[in-house]
Amino acid sequence: MTKTHVMHLSDDMFDAIKAETKIIETRLFDEKRQRIAIGDSIEFVKESDKSQRVKRRVVDRVIGKSFEEVFGIILLRFTPEQLGFSNEFSLKSLVDAMYRYYDRDKELQHGVISFIIDVV
Repeated sequence: MTKTHVMHLSDDMFDAIKAETKIIETRLFDEKRQRIAIGDSIEFVKESDKSQRVKRRVVDRVIGKSFEEVFGIILLRFTPEQLGFSNEFSLKSLVDAMYRYYDRDKELQHGVISFIIDVV
C-alpha cells in the first residue's frame, strides 16, 4: 500500500518542482525519510503559502553516506537543473549549497537520500 508524505520547500524549489524542471529532492536519510518507498507520493508544500501544494510520485531513490556521494551518483544521470540548481553548478557547489540547510554532523549521522520524482 502506497503512502503520501509531506515535505515543505522554499518557494524557488517548490516552483521548480511545480514546473517539472526539478525532479530530484535531496534530504537527510533520517527516520522520517526512511519510511518513503518507491511508489509512495510526496506532497510538497510551498513555504510562503501553505495552501499551494503539488504531489509527486517517487520513482527511484539514491541513498549514500554523504551529499558528495549521492550527488556524484545523481550527476551521472541527471543535470544540476534537475536538482533545482543552475546547470553551471559543480559537484562541490551542490554539496556546499546543501550545507546551508543541513549540519555536517547530521549528514554523517543519518546519511543522505535523493528521491527521483514524477508527476502523479
